[in-house]
Amino acid sequence: MLGFASVCGDVGQSAGFRVEPGCVGELLEQLLEHGCESAKKLAASHIPSPLPTDDEGKARAITAALALLDHCVDGGWDIVWPAIVSGR
Repeated sequence: MLGFASVCGDVGQSAGFRVEPGCVGELLEQLLEHGCESAKKLAASHIPSPLPTDDEGKARAITAALALLDHCVDGGWDIVWPAIVSGR
């Protein structure tokens, strides 16, 4: 499973390859639900600081945050809360 998360991260960040935010969310949800160690790190990579201002970047960050909140054991608060505070 670790290798799959790594590939998802590589593909999602490859130049010229666009993954829709909804797809990213579904992948993150599955990885987090299955306890994939690197899924939290992968989700965090979609929640940059400062937060994106473009619509797709915002959608991707929100989708990743929701996946963490819903499917991560600790809710991903160490990642999500700083993003919430910085977005004020």
